[in-house]
Amino acid sequence: MEKVFGVVILYNPASDVIQNIRSYAKKLSKLYIFDNSDAVVPLDLKELGSNIVYTADGINKGIAERLNQAAAQAMAEEGDWLLTMDQDSFFDEQALDIYFSCITSSKEKEQVAMFGLEYEQKTGALNCESEETSFLITSGSLVNLELFKKIGGFDERLFIDEVDSEYCLRANINGYKTVKFKNIF
Repeated sequence: MEKVFGVVILYNPASDVIQNIRSYAKKLSKLYIFDNSDAVVPLDLKELGSNIVYTADGINKGIAERLNQAAAQAMAEEGDWLLTMDQDSFFDEQALDIYFSCITSSKEKEQVAMFGLEYEQKTGALNCESEETSFLITSGSLVNLELFKKIGGFDERLFIDEVDSEYCLRANINGYKTVKFKNIF
C-alpha cells in the first residue's frame, strides 16, 4: 500500500484506548494522536512505537479541525492516505491487512475520496466486496489525500456532528466516489 498515515482524536479516553490504538498503529507510516480533553492526563504511548506523534494542548478543537491538522501534516510528509479512527474503534489484524490490500488492488482508487467499512461485526469471510455509497463514517475510513486537497478538507464550522457526512456530500458533488467494503469490519 502507498504511504498511509493515521489519526485518532481522544476525548477523556478510557484505559482501553491504548489497546485499540495498538490494533493499527504499527501498520501506519505515522499516527497522529490529538487529545481534545480539557484536563490532559498523559498516556504512556512508548509501547505503541516510534511512529506516534502525540498532541495535547488542553483545548477541545473538535473533530474537523484535528482531522484537517492531521491531513496537512500527512501531506507535508508525502502521505497518500489518512486512516481516521475514533478512540473506541479498533481492527482485527487480518481485517486491516485485507482492507489495505483491497484498496491497493482497487482499479478506481484515484477517483475514491474515501474508503470505509462496516462498523459492526458480521459473520462470514473477509473480502473486498464493495459498494458505492453516499455516506461513510470517519472512524475506520481511509481518506485519499490527493483528492482531499481538491475537495477542500473537513468543514471546521461543524466541530463534531455531521463532519463525515458533509465531507462525503462534497466529495460526491465534486464527482468523486465514497466506497464501502461490506465484508470488512
